[in-house]
Amino acid sequence: MVQRCAYYLSATVGVLRMDLQELEPAGPYRLIVDGAADKHIEYFDDSQAALDRWAEFDAVMRPFASDEPDDPVRRPS
Repeated sequence: MVQRCAYYLSATVGVLRMDLQELEPAGPYRLIVDGAADKHIEYFDDSQAALDRWAEFDAVMRPFASDEPDDPVRRPS
């Protein structure tokens, strides 16, 4: 089962909620990005495409998040 939910705080958009749900056991999958002013909804046929799109949004909202588990925060030099 694919299910994720995260909240982000941004100076420009305020609180942003991202929610990924598996609608049926084998898909489809729904990704909701919900901000104070608008809501963006996308549907995917397979879980990998949904998770890839989640990762794209997450990378934008957490640009300094590290891919390395031992390095909690990566900052630009």
